[in-house]
Amino acid sequence: MSYEHLEARIAAWAVTHPDICAIIAVGSQARGDADIWSDLDLMLLTHDRERYLESDWLHTFGTVWLMYKDSTLPGDPEWFVIYEGGLKVDIVLLQVEEPSSNLEIVLQRYPYQGVFGRGVKVLFDQSGQARSLPPRPAALSAPPSLSDFDHVVNGFLVEALTTAKFIARGDFWRAQHWLAYDLRPHLLRLMMWQAHGRDTWYNGRFLESWADPHVVAALPETFAIYERESLRTALRTLLDLCQLVGEDVAARFHFSYPLEAHRHITHHIDSLLEADGPST
Repeated sequence: MSYEHLEARIAAWAVTHPDICAIIAVGSQARGDADIWSDLDLMLLTHDRERYLESDWLHTFGTVWLMYKDSTLPGDPEWFVIYEGGLKVDIVLLQVEEPSSNLEIVLQRYPYQGVFGRGVKVLFDQSGQARSLPPRPAALSAPPSLSDFDHVVNGFLVEALTTAKFIARGDFWRAQHWLAYDLRPHLLRLMMWQAHGRDTWYNGRFLESWADPHVVAALPETFAIYERESLRTALRTLLDLCQLVGEDVAARFHFSYPLEAHRHITHHIDSLLEADGPST
């Protein structure tokens, strides 16, 4: 079975369920740039969302290897299903409160405009034909404010020192956590500001196409293995990139990068990590 077969089965099933207003595909399958690693991302719009909170209906489309239910960040239920052959389908359940004959108008009511704007493939529409809704020009983000910039840079430097202490102590699990969930997200935000005026997607998506090539080339060094020296290298590389990108952003938007604080903290981190410490 292929994703095309799955789409056809789901569309045919929807015809027999009057409560379903539409089923749309978003993401790479809708944009037309799916590759062999792409999943199928769907949104099911219905007048009776409660009906689909149980999982029985998901077996209609193929042999299920695994499924579980979670929720999107805005709070809508989302099913994650892996079908036979490793086909992964994500299905967000959207409640439709008011009847409308225009799917485009209905979609405007939901907090997924950034997703819809990339292009929508309509698999089923109770009031229309299967079709594609073309992508809209990406809305460019607002430039950073001084308080935004200070918050990100100062937060980065504080968390860098915390990470260094974890490494020095031999607390490598938390050091990895801070690198992944504090420092690299701060750097990503600076990189997006550095690329302000371009389409920077979200969460680092297609980063190689919009970020500074010199920064991208250094990123492998920011990913560490569970070992002291590797963690130290990742931290120092992140500190260097924070300064490099931060000074560029500061110059562009007429801010001031806290260079003296950066030097003091970097020197202190080096002193913490120069001494031999636990290796495991």
